[in-house]
Amino acid sequence: MQAEIYYKLNWHPGSTMPGQHRSATLGDGFEFDTHAPLGDGVDPRRFDLLASSRDPLERILVRRYRQTSAVDVTVIADMSASMLTTRSIKKMDIVASLTRALTRSVYRNGDYFAFYGCTDTLLPAYTCPRSRDSYHGYEVASKLEMLADENSVSDNAALTVGAVEQAASRLPVRRGVVFFVSDFHITLSMLDTVLQRFGRHMVVPLLIEDSVESSAPPAFGFTELIDIETGNRRSYFMRPVLRKRYIEAFAKHRLDVREICERRGCPLLKLVDTFAADDISKYFMEY
Repeated sequence: MQAEIYYKLNWHPGSTMPGQHRSATLGDGFEFDTHAPLGDGVDPRRFDLLASSRDPLERILVRRYRQTSAVDVTVIADMSASMLTTRSIKKMDIVASLTRALTRSVYRNGDYFAFYGCTDTLLPAYTCPRSRDSYHGYEVASKLEMLADENSVSDNAALTVGAVEQAASRLPVRRGVVFFVSDFHITLSMLDTVLQRFGRHMVVPLLIEDSVESSAPPAFGFTELIDIETGNRRSYFMRPVLRKRYIEAFAKHRLDVREICERRGCPLLKLVDTFAADDISKYFMEY
């Protein structure tokens, strides 16, 4: 069975394009909203005889309905060196699965989908323009799967605020859903700035974590630590005190990431080692 993501919105979109989401716009829908006097720009075919007969002002009343609207769903993906480093998992495989599931779900809902891959710049090869056509989303998902096997975008490419700003500038004016997908091996100030750039959109910060990265190094002896963002290697003589500092620093960074996301009004969603569509759907139910 193909995975799908059920994204429930916590606001009413105002788009005039028809879709599946309860809208803030009045129009040709099925959900009754209110009555209005005939002549106020309402459809006379929706004349309500019973309501008109009970109106103390003896007006001819017409039913007004709330339409269902479409919404924009956008993925902005960190495709830096750390996201391409393969340890126990291939993070790009998870991004590909997310893209494929979202494309399918968005198409079924009649919504719009877009994808922007970022390193130190916006990557044209991994850009899916805003569209209701599922072809573009599936095409990007296939490229991401091949990329996971090739395991390279560019040498030591790191995510930059400028690249995310380029993607953010392409977001629609109306409020939509934005998935910011990363392993969050970035500075806290950068994360805070990036989340601020998304403005009024509903942002889902999606952390993809490889459990091996959070595992503790040996307690004693020489070991080599690799900065998976830059590829730099350094040798250490590991001892209990240094090991404890390593564990505490990693845990503190993850905690700070979560706190920044919550302060910006977008709780962190974490996927560890595998893609789970149900976990993402549950996130929207609890948002």
